[in-house]
Amino acid sequence: MMFEVDVSPWSATADRLDPPAPGSERATPTALAAHCDPTYVMREHLRVIGEEMAALERGDFDRLMINTPPQVGKSVTAVEWSAFWWLVLHPKARVVIGSYGDDLAMNRDRKSVV
Repeated sequence: MMFEVDVSPWSATADRLDPPAPGSERATPTALAAHCDPTYVMREHLRVIGEEMAALERGDFDRLMINTPPQVGKSVTAVEWSAFWWLVLHPKARVVIGSYGDDLAMNRDRKSVV
């Protein structure tokens, strides 16, 4: 699935001067995921992860640890969609995706590349 995103220098500058409005499809990784992927189900705990990622991007804090049970959408939201969202907001940024296992990290990396 391909996503069309305007990452021109002008739009990047505009985003820095005029950040995404709360409630817009670019406000949080979960809002972007729900906007771009009709199969993405916005559950309450994923909404909280998205809001905390947005707070991290705003500079409200400099670290974020996410602890949830397995298989609840944490990796898809916090890794795949958050990396994509971060690159939409910061097109010149570099994102590193790491994992305890090589296969998982490579799989996540391939899915995150647009």
